[in-house]
Amino acid sequence: MYALAYVSIAVAISAATASRSRAMGGAIGFFFAFNVGWNFLPVGPAYMAEFVLEELGLSYADEHIEFIFSLSPTGAYLNGLGLVFPDAAMGGGQAANGFDAFYVQDWFMLVLLAGWVVVPLVAGIWRFRRADLG
Repeated sequence: MYALAYVSIAVAISAATASRSRAMGGAIGFFFAFNVGWNFLPVGPAYMAEFVLEELGLSYADEHIEFIFSLSPTGAYLNGLGLVFPDAAMGGGQAANGFDAFYVQDWFMLVLLAGWVVVPLVAGIWRFRRADLG
C-alpha cells in the first residue's frame, strides 16, 4: 500500500500538470516534502506542532503528535509496521507505548494509506476528464 500511495500521488500530479517535466518536478517535490521534510527533518509539522504547543504553554497528548507524524504516507507506513512485524521485532507498537486512541493504532494506518491511494487517484481521474487534450 505504501508504494501504491506514491504511485497514486504521482498519477494525480501527472494528470494535473501540462508537461512531463512539471509532473516529474511535482512528484519529486511531493516525495521530498512528505517523506524527508514531514517525517525526518526537525522542522516537520509534528515537531513544529510540539514546539508551538510547548511555547504557548498548552497541554497536548503525545498521541496527537504521533497522529500528525502519521498523516504522511511514510509516517503511516512506519507506524503501521506493527501489523506485519510482531512487537518483539519492532520494540513495541503504539498500544504498548500507551497510545489508546484509535487514530494512532496500527490498523488505522491502513486507513490512512488507503486514503493516500484513493483520494489522489479520484482527483487525478476527475482532473484528467476535465482536461482539454486537443
